[in-house]
Amino acid sequence: MNHHVTLTPSQRAWHEAAKAREADRVRKAMRLKAVAPAPKPIEKPAEKPKPRFVQVAPTGQIIPLHFNTFKTISISWVGEYCPYAGGSVELARDRSMTEIAIELLKRFPGVSMAEIKGSARARRIVFPRQIIFHAIKTERPNLSFPQVGHWMGGRDHTTALHAVNKIQAMIDNGTFEAEVEEWHRLFGKARAE
Repeated sequence: MNHHVTLTPSQRAWHEAAKAREADRVRKAMRLKAVAPAPKPIEKPAEKPKPRFVQVAPTGQIIPLHFNTFKTISISWVGEYCPYAGGSVELARDRSMTEIAIELLKRFPGVSMAEIKGSARARRIVFPRQIIFHAIKTERPNLSFPQVGHWMGGRDHTTALHAVNKIQAMIDNGTFEAEVEEWHRLFGKARAE
């Protein structure tokens, strides 16, 4: 509980009762644990694996194999075998954060990756940085805000969250392109597309 907040007598009583309930629960759990130890699992004798026979597969398809070794063998291939497509189909690969940032920096002449990852807070740097935050989180939603913030020069996750929300609000309001044009008018050359 936060000790910097003054509690009313009723809040203090509720808090003390909750602590007592938790202490009772822990005591009961400890008694149950001491009374009946958990049974040991029955170990089954290790079965010797049988080799599997596989059919010859088309080039590029992963063939499951089995070896009697203590080493793990992994075969990786970025693709999927699809007989209906006439063979293999390449799977889409997630672009790295660096690739996304470099592509977006082409829209902002005079701004470098070092400046984006640096500590500068000038509008000339901050606006492209926020756009990059938004693009990374939009294209790679599996990345967490702390991961993106750390990659972007060790920034806090709240900085990344603010940037994504700000750019998304501009897109939703229809003011995003106007803001980009304003940035180019103030800091950059005419946009070359």
